[in-house]
Amino acid sequence: MIRKGDIVFVMHHGSWVSRAFGWFMDSRWSHCAMVADVGDIDTYLHETSDTQTKVGMLSLYELEPKDEIEIVRVNMGGRLSREIASRHAAKYHNEMYGYIRLVGAGIRRLMMKLGWKKCPMLWPWGGPLCMMIPHRGLLSTFAGMPKLGSIDTEELYRWCLDNGKVIAYKRVGFVGLEKNEVTK
Repeated sequence: MIRKGDIVFVMHHGSWVSRAFGWFMDSRWSHCAMVADVGDIDTYLHETSDTQTKVGMLSLYELEPKDEIEIVRVNMGGRLSREIASRHAAKYHNEMYGYIRLVGAGIRRLMMKLGWKKCPMLWPWGGPLCMMIPHRGLLSTFAGMPKLGSIDTEELYRWCLDNGKVIAYKRVGFVGLEKNEVTK
């Protein structure tokens, strides 16, 4: 069962841009978001689009057959903690997407591929990137969360793995596999 505050990771296998992001970031994920609400009709997400941060819908990813989706839950306490995390993530709504920051994140990851183990985020100004939305929500709940600007989508996913990640939902597109998995 998906809950408010869960973290959504997506790879758009049908998009060469997303595959390039995944390669640059050494990640199997090209996008992430935070669950804003679980409604009767859809699951709503705090996320970025091509131009700004917004509330999106999980069903748009589920309709894309090549998208791989994994929704994870970290133990952040009860319903109140999840509500606080969601409200903090929502503070980015309607901000312009951080294209300048994205270039800096790509250069940072390239430098890490070349052997620089700890490399700070370059160009730490500008609008938010997708990973900053769930990161902001988690910061409100976890004191040990890495500082903003020093994390990318893969680092966020690894942090979730290290902090009691539970898979709330998983769907693997038909890229080489013909399988849809739902885990509860």
